[in-house]
Amino acid sequence: MAVVPVSIVVPTRNRRDSVLTLVRSLSRQSGVAVQLVVVVEGSTDGTLEALADCGLPNLEVVYHPEPRGVSAARNAGLARSEAEYVGFIDDDDFWSPPRVCDAIEAMRSDAQGAAWSSCGVVRIDGRMNVTGFQPAPDANTVVKDLYRCNAIPGGGSAVIARTELIRAAGGFSPEFADLADWDLWLRLIRLSPLATVPQYQIAYTFDALVPTHTRPARAIDELARLQTKHHFGAADLDAKSWNRWIYGQYWRAQDRRGMVGMSLREASRSHNPLHLGRAVAHRVLPMDAQLIIAKARRRYMRRKFDPLAVRAAERWLADVRS
Repeated sequence: MAVVPVSIVVPTRNRRDSVLTLVRSLSRQSGVAVQLVVVVEGSTDGTLEALADCGLPNLEVVYHPEPRGVSAARNAGLARSEAEYVGFIDDDDFWSPPRVCDAIEAMRSDAQGAAWSSCGVVRIDGRMNVTGFQPAPDANTVVKDLYRCNAIPGGGSAVIARTELIRAAGGFSPEFADLADWDLWLRLIRLSPLATVPQYQIAYTFDALVPTHTRPARAIDELARLQTKHHFGAADLDAKSWNRWIYGQYWRAQDRRGMVGMSLREASRSHNPLHLGRAVAHRVLPMDAQLIIAKARRRYMRRKFDPLAVRAAERWLADVRS
C-alpha cells in the first residue's frame, strides 16, 4: 500500500510526560504519513513548552486556555485535519506501530465499503503491564451490539475513519463527556459498516492508581440521555456490562460508597454471592488492603492469558515507549 496521509488527534490536559511519549511513538507509525494534532486543554504542567521543544516536524498544537471538554477538544483537532483518514487517541493510551496502516487496509479491502475501523485492545496499568485483552468487535453483529453496550473497546482511542465520515456524522457531541465515543459510534454505524482488525493493536490504560476524568454519576446521567437520543431502553441494555464499567469507574476514583452500591446492585441482578462479599469487603477493608488484594488478583488472572498474545503485546509496547 502506498504511503497514505492520516491525521491523529490527541486531546490532553496536564499529562506532559505521557503525551510526549505518545506523540513520539505516533510519529513512527509504519506505512503512513502522520499529521499529529495535539489539543492542549488548559494545561499548567509545562505541556505546551515541552511540545514546542520536542522537535517533531509533523506536529501541530492547538491551545485552549480554558478546558472545553474532550468532545470540543477532539472536534478542534478534527477541524485541523488535512488528511483522508483521521484517528483519535487519548493521551494515556498507545497504538501498535502498524495500527493505522492496518486499519486503512481493512477499510479499503472491505467488501461493503466500510469507512471506519477498529481492532482488539490490550488493557494495561499505569506501568504498561498487560492486565487484560478485549477482542475486536464482531462486524456482523456490531449494529445490534452497540444498542446493548459500548461494543467497540478502547474508548476514544478505538477508531480510525475516513475524515469525511466523521464530519458527516457531526463529530463528537459536546452534550456528552464520558459517553461521547459511544454516541459517535451509534451515529457512524448508521452511515457506514465497520471494518475490523483482529490483532490487539490498542493499549488502553485502566489502573486504580491512575486518575480518571470519568465521573460515574455524570456517566449514569449521560446513559439516560444517550438512550433517549438513540431510542433504546433499559430492556435493550446489557446491564452486566454497564454495571461492570461503572463499577470500574468507582474503583478508579477509589469511591468506596460507589463500589459498595454497584456490588450490591450486581448481587441483586445476578444473585451471585460473590458480589455481596465484594460489597462487604469494600465497606470494611481499608483502601490500601483492597489495592493489595486487587494486585494479587491481577497477577493470578495474568497467568490465564495466552502467553503468545502477552509477548506480542509486550514487544510492541516496548517499541512505543522507547
